[in-house]
Amino acid sequence: PSSEGWDAERVLTKQRDALEWTAGLFGEYPWPQLTVTDRVEDGATEYPMLYMTDGGAVVHETVHMYAHGILANNEWREGWLDEGMARFLSRWFSVEHGADPEGVWSRSRAYIAALDRTGRSEPVGLAATEFSSYRMYVLMTYDKGALVLRMLRDMLGEEVFRAGLREYHGRYRFRNVTGHDFRRAMERVSGRDLGWFFHQWLETTDWLDWGLAGARVAEAGDGRYVVTAELERRGPAWMPVVVEAGDVRVLVESRERSVSVTLRPTVRPEAVVVDPDGSLLDADLGNQVVPLGKARAR
Repeated sequence: PSSEGWDAERVLTKQRDALEWTAGLFGEYPWPQLTVTDRVEDGATEYPMLYMTDGGAVVHETVHMYAHGILANNEWREGWLDEGMARFLSRWFSVEHGADPEGVWSRSRAYIAALDRTGRSEPVGLAATEFSSYRMYVLMTYDKGALVLRMLRDMLGEEVFRAGLREYHGRYRFRNVTGHDFRRAMERVSGRDLGWFFHQWLETTDWLDWGLAGARVAEAGDGRYVVTAELERRGPAWMPVVVEAGDVRVLVESRERSVSVTLRPTVRPEAVVVDPDGSLLDADLGNQVVPLGKARAR
């Protein structure tokens, strides 16, 4: 009787879109079919070429055809590599298909940031049985794992990250994989050493907090404005960060605790904003905006 509410046509339509999109990231879907069946219980369960769903999680389960179906990681040992990946890519799919990025990411980002800030997070890279509870396993493996992968994508740039997924799939498909294999694929295409990133975000609970200590604006005399922002990094973690004022953005890659940033927008900005796209897993979201006030009337 529960099957009466299962919308097979809707599931099939979304399945086609999800498979086309996921194959575009990794590479051609190699198997002869993908079977989707109604799951009597809530939720979903995946196997290579087959998953059961109550009608939701179509994109998430499609990603599992690749990770961990084609790219076979040990889910007990490194759950973030498939469950975190599936959550990250399903949310990316939602944004690319019209969802508001803030609505997709803000809730989990704020909650995980609060766990980081209060010292309640556990390392994402723990084996499943090493987490203190099933709830913590889900929060770190699925939600924080997805946020970490989003940070990696935004730090490397979408084009490089997509190339990294293709490299990962092309080199390791139909093989057992580890997080090290994924890291090396991203390093090969980016030409960057990412050991610090994977160590910091997977093996520690170090928290990040880029904030503004102050900011001021002055006229430059050439039709532009000069904005000086005083950036502070609290907490043991580090990430490059974008600072925005008006129509200008600057990428700050300094590892110093205090950094003075100068921006020259062509319009008078209303505020200086740290991490305007909300890419970073920042532990304090309340110190990222400094209003500059209104211009004086002439």
